[in-house]
Amino acid sequence: MRKTGNWISGVLLAMGMILAGTVSGFAATDLNVENVRWDGDSGSGIWTDNTSARYYQVKLYRNESSVMSTASVYDNSYDFASHMTRRGNYCFMVRAVGSRSEKGEWVSSDTMFLTAEEADDISYDYCHSYSGGPGDGKYVSGGPGDTGRNPAGTGGPGVAANSGQDFSTAQGNHWCIDQGGKWFQFKDGSYPVGRWVQIDGTWYCFGMNGYLRCGWIEDSGKWYYTDSNGAMLVNTRTPDGCYVGGDGAWIH
Repeated sequence: MRKTGNWISGVLLAMGMILAGTVSGFAATDLNVENVRWDGDSGSGIWTDNTSARYYQVKLYRNESSVMSTASVYDNSYDFASHMTRRGNYCFMVRAVGSRSEKGEWVSSDTMFLTAEEADDISYDYCHSYSGGPGDGKYVSGGPGDTGRNPAGTGGPGVAANSGQDFSTAQGNHWCIDQGGKWFQFKDGSYPVGRWVQIDGTWYCFGMNGYLRCGWIEDSGKWYYTDSNGAMLVNTRTPDGCYVGGDGAWIH
């Protein structure tokens, strides 16, 4: 009889442990991300969509060092090409976030090695992509003196619309990437078009199609330079040797 009682107690104990484990581990198990991998050699990462995920978080590493801030993604893919600018071993990590902000485990991709030349090709192709997305392409301007490109027409950083407002990605606003390029979506679902926007303390310019602009940008008679990530440079020299001041404008 005692043996039977011990067996029943053992079964009950085991069932309790299983139920407790199921409850405590439900979010992590339900939010598993599978088949995390590189999509060929384009710099895009993909994974199997999890229907329980509200969105995903991704981050990129080169030689085990982080090369980008954690980004929120509302799709089961992300184009890391704009951050793959140097020689090295790259891998990315992704995790799912549920409807109540519960988070699954980080899952890593395999490693992809890029030579310096391959990194240049991938980042260049990303910055000069012209198809798809919220509009029909991405404006990439030439340089000082090239007035044939489409200006943003907002007066530049400092006098742009909402110039005193710094949009934060911690407030429901988020970056989006598709085959056409990178764009920014506000928490109400709208996105900036033909204007400068300050995001997390950095100025970015968006073309009339809504895509992020890279390179030299002419605006109201002034020239500004944004790097391959779209961030406006200040108080420094551009890759082609020009100097830009504290407001980002080219100093002749």
